[in-house]
Amino acid sequence: MEPDVRVTVFDKNADRYDRWFESHSELYQKELELIRRCMPEYTKALEIGVGTGRFAVPLHIEYGVEPAFEMTRIAKERGICVVRALSEALPFVAQSLELVLMVTVVCFLDDIEVAFREACRVLKPGGTLAVAYIDKYGTLGQDYIRRKEKSTFFSYAIVPELQEVIQALRGAGFTDTLPEVTSLKAGFVIVCAKKPV
Repeated sequence: MEPDVRVTVFDKNADRYDRWFESHSELYQKELELIRRCMPEYTKALEIGVGTGRFAVPLHIEYGVEPAFEMTRIAKERGICVVRALSEALPFVAQSLELVLMVTVVCFLDDIEVAFREACRVLKPGGTLAVAYIDKYGTLGQDYIRRKEKSTFFSYAIVPELQEVIQALRGAGFTDTLPEVTSLKAGFVIVCAKKPV
């Protein structure tokens, strides 16, 4: 896998990234609870961009995909079965998962629709793709945009808006139902879409 400047940033700052969840515990717990409430029942699930496992572990998600080596190392120490790979080329068999979760990943992708199409491929019919992201028009999104040049992690991010995410979901094959949208006041949004049966 070719190193990407975004991957390198997370690789070099994995411990710093992981400590954010401790220093921002209240926000992290709110995000975690919101995701938990939106998720369907599942037995086999994957988190794309699993990072250090901060969401996968408490949500009992067994599998993760992560391109940054140091993030992968920490997630493995937490018991996640992690593969170093990109969201655009998932090393999973078609129709093998009931849930795919992405948390603050879409802002780092070159082509959201391609990643969503790959998630659709690995989901069973009726399976759910849950996309949690920071919306461009929320207070968090506006804050990240304002501080973008000074941010270690978000200097390479493109903060999306809801319609972009929904359009990419539909383009990727999530067409049967309108996605369910839930959000925190600050603009942390979760969009859940089901793969057609």
